[in-house]
Amino acid sequence: MGIARAEAYEGRLDEAVRDGKAAYEEMAAFDIFDSSVARNHYGRILVIAGRNDEALAVLRDLIASPLEETPRGMAIDPVWGRLKGDPRFQKILDSVRPL
Repeated sequence: MGIARAEAYEGRLDEAVRDGKAAYEEMAAFDIFDSSVARNHYGRILVIAGRNDEALAVLRDLIASPLEETPRGMAIDPVWGRLKGDPRFQKILDSVRPL
């Protein structure tokens, strides 16, 4: 996943998305928590790549799984926060209810 993130920041977006997805799928086969962390990183790669629809789909899945981050943290995150102008982003974050 680290390689995929580096590729995204270098602007090699197609490679980043491909490698990020592969890394997520590999991690998902082993552990639910690690796969959630990997999915979060994959979602960030999608945001960087400008694939907002796919990133929002990942975010919807993240919100329904064990999270490393809070919705409030995602709203101010430098990468996830790029979606602030999209009303779907806030709707997804607002869908989380406290325990």
